[in-house]
Amino acid sequence: MSHRSKKSNVFIAGFITVAVIAICIFFKFKVKDIKAENDAGDKKIEQLENELAAEKQRTEELETYSKYVNTKQFVEFMARNKLGLVYPNEVIFRPEDD
Repeated sequence: MSHRSKKSNVFIAGFITVAVIAICIFFKFKVKDIKAENDAGDKKIEQLENELAAEKQRTEELETYSKYVNTKQFVEFMARNKLGLVYPNEVIFRPEDD
């Protein structure tokens, strides 16, 4: 081989080495970014699962309240406390205001 082709081969090998190192560095940062996005996605999933659990609990509470609203006990409670109604012949004693 001539002196010129050896220099050319060394230059090409050096260029390829630098290019491979640059690509490795690029992918290292890209993987880091993807991992950060993945972690953010995991946090979002956890947050949404917590919200879902809270909403399921709220749904159960509303269903229980809905059943209670349809009872005679609730109707009587509302009639007595909100409307001031009483049963016929029922006597109510109220304290005197001094």
